[in-house]
Amino acid sequence: MLDGLKPYSEYKNSTHPWLGAVPTHWHIERLDRLFRLRSEWPVEGDQRVTGYLDGRVTLRSNVIGQKIKGVVKEAGWQRVHPGDFAISGMNAHLGGMGVSDSLGKCSPIYLVLIPKPDTNAAFVSRAVRHIAHSNALKVLVSTIRFNSADFKRDHLKLIWVQTPSADEQTAIVRFLGAVDRRVNRFIRAKRRLIEVLTEQKQAIITHVVTRGLNPHAPLKPSGIGSLGDIPEHWEVIDLRYLATKFGSGVTPKGGSLVYQAAGVPFLRSQNVHFSGLRLDKVAYITPSLHASLKATHVQPRDVLLNITGASIGRVCHVPADFTEGNVNQHVCIIRPRLAKVVPSYLASFLSIQAAQTEMYLSQNGSSREGLTLQAIRDLSVILPPRPEQLAIVAAISDRTCDVDAVIDRTECEIDLIREYRTRLVADVVTGKVDVRAAAAFIPTEEEANGLPPENQDDPAAEDEDVEDAPAGDAEEVEA
Repeated sequence: MLDGLKPYSEYKNSTHPWLGAVPTHWHIERLDRLFRLRSEWPVEGDQRVTGYLDGRVTLRSNVIGQKIKGVVKEAGWQRVHPGDFAISGMNAHLGGMGVSDSLGKCSPIYLVLIPKPDTNAAFVSRAVRHIAHSNALKVLVSTIRFNSADFKRDHLKLIWVQTPSADEQTAIVRFLGAVDRRVNRFIRAKRRLIEVLTEQKQAIITHVVTRGLNPHAPLKPSGIGSLGDIPEHWEVIDLRYLATKFGSGVTPKGGSLVYQAAGVPFLRSQNVHFSGLRLDKVAYITPSLHASLKATHVQPRDVLLNITGASIGRVCHVPADFTEGNVNQHVCIIRPRLAKVVPSYLASFLSIQAAQTEMYLSQNGSSREGLTLQAIRDLSVILPPRPEQLAIVAAISDRTCDVDAVIDRTECEIDLIREYRTRLVADVVTGKVDVRAAAAFIPTEEEANGLPPENQDDPAAEDEDVEDAPAGDAEEVEA
């Protein structure tokens, strides 16, 4: 399908730096002239429609694993129909826009647009998201703060979009839909491989932290039903006796608006993973704000545990070379008594199924989506002597290093195919390559029903911290 793609025969200067040269027969239109504003009140029974940074605009009930809480007030909410182009007022500059596949209601921070005749909303969505990803919208929308914008109706007049004929727009959408489906199948297969490898790694960890390294050690009942027998000389002890601190943080006043492009890392649930602390998408706060939140300073060798949302139970230890950081209310700091327990051992134990099950059963609330500090203190921990803990940690590292290497390589392959898709979409929607002939040969069976999803290989951002968003704008942190 991708073989033989070539540029168009003739180009002209668009006069807009984010578009560059475009095919001669393409038009350049202002975005507001391609749509008309929908202004319709929701009706009773309408479900909530949410826009995501991957281009999806859909009912929350359509998103597997969606655990994000909604906002309480719904004043000014509006109806959205299938085929409408919805632009997030807060996240437009990040690509927070797409074509709705659902009938429902969305908050007043969205612009809900009805395509005019000869406007293919799916094509325009691709084109404008490319403009956003090229950072052009950050220049056009002057009120952007860190990860937050104030995109209004008048901004539509500032955005110029390249538009081929209606037939050519349809061909481009058809082509990119087929690319999406192929890429998504590749990513799903790679994700399944990662799942299998992760299960293999977890089996290794579970065996070592519950049975130790001596296969001939005498055993005794652990007293924990799902755990079975453990080495006779090991203890079972409540976590309260193994740590000097249990505490979660707060989201500072101002929510996500206090985040900075640099400063002190502000750790949230999306930074805490079983594989370790991930700082590639970390938020930052100022040193002065960090100092004012001194009760929740993160230290090297702390253990961090997610205590709310869909990622409850995800846990890791803080590396010894970590400098400084803070946490919000979704992450609990457990500060181990180093003379009794090795942090990496504790994190490994808390990751096994028996510990995860105990956490699940300890959740409070009608929706079972929260761990209290008391419940965390009451967790049972299997405790070998400290020298044995160190040996277990070393054995885990040695026995899982090859698995980790394959997982890392597979994740790199996913990143590369995503980058490839992003570059290809950019080239197609800006007319750098002509896909009309290729689109004509896409087999009918590859066509999806309705509008093609853009990046639905991605799971829901179920562990994003919506409480970090300003009141009424919670959905805009979904990525």
